Amino acid sequence: MTQADLANAVGITASAVGMFERGERRPKDVVAEALADVFNVPKWAIYFSEDEMQANTKQEMSDRLWQRREALRRDPKRKVLFDLAENGTDRDIDAAVKLLDALRATNPDFYDGDDPA
Repeated sequence: MTQADLANAVGITASAVGMFERGERRPKDVVAEALADVFNVPKWAIYFSEDEMQANTKQEMSDRLWQRREALRRDPKRKVLFDLAENGTDRDIDAAVKLLDALRATNPDFYDGDDPA
């Protein structure tokens, strides 16, 4: 799609499209909504570069993981996992790892560390 094609689809000038692409201007909400419709993305995606979106996603994932970890750390029933990791003997840690591996082997939906949510 050319800048002219996009401009016609959204009702703006090709020059404005070029300024958006170069980061010289940001589209108003109405234009952002129209662009989002054309590209089939959420409106907020129009305002951020791909690098910004990836950094934001990584930060959100990191924040969620930290919040989950802190909630588990404060839970008296699960605090033992953190105590073990910080103060356990090698033997205790090895036993816990074997237990987690056994759970993972018998349950394909068991948390594997890749999904922090």
